[in-house]
Amino acid sequence: MTASTRRAALGAILAAPLASVPAMASDPHAAREAEARALYRHHRATEWGWSMPSFSPACIAASEAHSDVMHFANEACTMAPPTTLTGLGALALSIALSEEQAYSADSLDADESMLIALVQAVLSVTGMALPPDYRVFVYRPNEDAACA
Repeated sequence: MTASTRRAALGAILAAPLASVPAMASDPHAAREAEARALYRHHRATEWGWSMPSFSPACIAASEAHSDVMHFANEACTMAPPTTLTGLGALALSIALSEEQAYSADSLDADESMLIALVQAVLSVTGMALPPDYRVFVYRPNEDAACA
């Protein structure tokens, strides 16, 4: 494409009325924020069951609630990419909730550090807040207990 052709194409694009730009379909990720938060609240409300004997009703409930958070995030990652900042924030929120204290400070590798940095950056840019009781990505045994 020659320089004059590029200028002509750019001129045509800039001169086109905004009404000709197709409307963006709603972002399904954005609609999932409330459910992600509800699943996380349920997980936090039942996690005490992990301190109970294996296969007890409380332990099973805790495991199922945690599994629900993980499944929800995995499902979000298989959907089409978000098309809005709200949807992008909701996707990052789902990932963050599923990765709460998933990494050990003693064995954090470069890939895990990069994932954490990316998710935190997306949350920051989109203004998506983590729940106030969110513990962080990296478990540091000397600073806090793993579970409530």
